[in-house]
Amino acid sequence: GFGCLYPEREKAAIGLAVAALAAFLLMAGILILQFDGLLIPGLLLLQIPLAFTGGAAALALSGVGLNATGLVAFLTLVGISLNHGIVLLYRARRNEAVGMSVEAAVRESVHVRFRPIFLTTLTAVLGMLPTALGWGQGAAPEQGLAVVILGGILWSALLSTNLIPALYVYRRTKKSAS
Repeated sequence: GFGCLYPEREKAAIGLAVAALAAFLLMAGILILQFDGLLIPGLLLLQIPLAFTGGAAALALSGVGLNATGLVAFLTLVGISLNHGIVLLYRARRNEAVGMSVEAAVRESVHVRFRPIFLTTLTAVLGMLPTALGWGQGAAPEQGLAVVILGGILWSALLSTNLIPALYVYRRTKKSAS
């Protein structure tokens, strides 16, 4: 039977959980050092569970089951989901440093960074699409990975160009008012 596989699966799940925690802590530490405070790292780290939501929704909509490669894809989303928000908020902060208002700084950063974010997302989506659709020989084992990344990166790109800038403006103007 499969009884002898259970300890191996349990060990693999624990290893994956430890890797996820280590990735999260490493990202949080780097972001706090990079942005000298907690506001921007907090907003950026908020993208991680939101990207996970996109990956989970894509799995549910596609009907593809979650397997080991799908779990690895969720780990991959940690880095992918942060990338767009980092470049956007870094530019907004730089704009503020040269004297722009918070709203103008964010508006300019979204305007300038939208095309690269869109093209990066489009490239990743088009690259993952054949595997996510199960096309080609041997696509089935990797289909969960492709679906999770596809859904996660689409949702993350949407949120990083809309929700994250809006939350940043809200928090910065609230902080200025008090």
